Amino acid sequence: MVFIYSPDNEGLWLISHDEILEDLRLKFQTNQSETENLIYGLLDVCNGKEPDDVIINRDLKTINGLEPEKLLKVYKWIWGQEDCNYPNAEGRWLSMNAILSEFNLKKD
Repeated sequence: MVFIYSPDNEGLWLISHDEILEDLRLKFQTNQSETENLIYGLLDVCNGKEPDDVIINRDLKTINGLEPEKLLKVYKWIWGQEDCNYPNAEGRWLSMNAILSEFNLKKD
């Protein structure tokens, strides 16, 4: 579980896979190509790249909802936790593959 600080209410928010997936769906409805770029940015992070580098290299834009920085950094921490729970990085691929499948995207 990963908490995000919410400056609006100065509290912590426990974000879930489902909330992130719903955020991506809403982004996809607004701008398909930018959302696909963001998802491939998540794939870059899943493969070990640093979120800040991915944001710059992919020129990620905020479409609506959560900012790319939050999504990439949250998943970096979630995948770190999943690496501890599942051997051989299997855990990170459960969520990444689900995202790719949802949007009919491929790993390569």
